[in-house]
Amino acid sequence: FGSSHFGSGLNQALPVDLGSPFQYASAGLHAHKVLVWPEISMGSRCFKSGRVAPANDDDDDDLQAQLQPVVQLAGKAVGLSEKKVSGVTQALCRADPGDVSNWLLTWMATAPAKPRAGLVVLMRRVISQTMCAHTSAAEVLVARQEAENAAEASIFEHIANVCKPALRLDTEESQALFVAVSVVDAAARSASFGFEEKLERFAVPEYDKLVLLFRHALLADVNQSSSNLLLWHEFEDACGLPRIDARLSLLSCSAKAVFLRLRMIPDGVPPAEVVVRREHVLLDVSEQLLPLNRTCLL
Repeated sequence: FGSSHFGSGLNQALPVDLGSPFQYASAGLHAHKVLVWPEISMGSRCFKSGRVAPANDDDDDDLQAQLQPVVQLAGKAVGLSEKKVSGVTQALCRADPGDVSNWLLTWMATAPAKPRAGLVVLMRRVISQTMCAHTSAAEVLVARQEAENAAEASIFEHIANVCKPALRLDTEESQALFVAVSVVDAAARSASFGFEEKLERFAVPEYDKLVLLFRHALLADVNQSSSNLLLWHEFEDACGLPRIDARLSLLSCSAKAVFLRLRMIPDGVPPAEVVVRREHVLLDVSEQLLPLNRTCLL
């Protein structure tokens, strides 16, 4: 016996890859051009537009002076001290985050492979350093809540409210995180994967830890999948986090699965029992659910 959930289809469209951002950058887009990203959102307190306003030449000169030291550190990102990573974080939040992201991505479009990979490592370190203290504090709060009242700990809205103060980023942290996430995500989208293990180059452990911390509460009630996804977005906005489910390349398979499950099961759809043979699972399921002609999640 197995159980499946079926509905009229995906309750939300999955993020659409509009092509490599590097393709735009390498096409000669410079100071007076605009780069368009699939989805750029930081919540109500931060940069939200999917388009970046063109900068003038003076701004470009300022950005270059500000960010040139950052890209110079890319080649030694692995061995950098935490203090120097903090300096990089401060440099990323001194200008509009969209302009900073565009400048770094344009630089990556023409940089050799090694410095490009180094910048990804450096941005991952910025994300980890920014998020580490916040996720550790949230872990303590979730563990305490589970010990005191396991039933309430399985309600995402409740546990999210408990953790918001610990996970709320200040403006500078939020801006730096947005830039770092945008760079790593764009690099992942433009990469050519021959083997699955290459995905690990772009995964961010602190993001994984955050998603898996709330996995039980997000998935405890399958009938609340859509509602919990909307609550998660509100939670991200309140904390100043970039949209994590729009950047699945930054997550491990386990964390990706959380968001796929939230997206694929509409609210109010009951489970259906099916009888299957071990060696013919998909064939048997399709025969029993075929009249419904709907998306099915096993």
